[in-house]
Amino acid sequence: MNHIHFKVDRCNNPSAPWLIFVNGLLATLESWDEHVNLLSNDFNILRYDGLGQGKSSDINGSIKLSDQVNVLNDLLQDQNISKANFVGLSNGARVTLEFSTLYTDKIDKQIIVAGYAKVDRHIQSVLESWRDAHLQGGADLRFSIALPWIWGKSTLIKNQSLIPLFRKLAKNWKESNVLELINSGMSGDIDLSKIKSKTLYLTGEEDLLTPIKLQNEMHESTLGSNIELMAGGHACLLEHPIEAAQIIRRYLLKENFNELDLISRQ
Repeated sequence: MNHIHFKVDRCNNPSAPWLIFVNGLLATLESWDEHVNLLSNDFNILRYDGLGQGKSSDINGSIKLSDQVNVLNDLLQDQNISKANFVGLSNGARVTLEFSTLYTDKIDKQIIVAGYAKVDRHIQSVLESWRDAHLQGGADLRFSIALPWIWGKSTLIKNQSLIPLFRKLAKNWKESNVLELINSGMSGDIDLSKIKSKTLYLTGEEDLLTPIKLQNEMHESTLGSNIELMAGGHACLLEHPIEAAQIIRRYLLKENFNELDLISRQ
């Protein structure tokens, strides 16, 4: 039986809404530490490692988007969470989007960060380059190839001293998990017309992988959705946790939300 590692941080307010964080492709639940510190007074928070991530079970064979959605749904059922708000980053945004097409009644609001609904040739080529780099040069080469796609230019320039640490962390992953997770990101299109939940599309102004143009296309295909731009690159939510927490809090807690409420950087 698969083990899913998760962590729950409960708010002192017993009536506080639930907030679920869904990891990016090669990330662990610890990537949300700062967000939990900033938001735990407003939400009950659940974060978890999907299969092949962190302390959860390794991937047995291959894994598809549908498998990742099933993991999320099973976890919510196990924790007796009937309805929640969701924040998904990158592949976690894809998991959240697909989940919302299947379980509309379980989602209050969702924030889709640097996600994509269809695997176009551009996204596939980038992911293939990560996979091939790992096969040819291991985690070290994969990290070098992926880095400018993940972090924004400003973050890279300001945080040169952190790169060796993140390079070291990239080597902690089991190769088979890395390859299967990357492969999973190259399949599974999502029908946005099925989404009924309140949705905010969000990405970084320096995101090269899933830029604002792509987010706007998804926004236009999702009835009643909002769109916003923040600082940073593809990993904008992790690069700028304070700004991210402001956007999360304002979108999820306001009963009525419109474009005048957005924290806009345009």
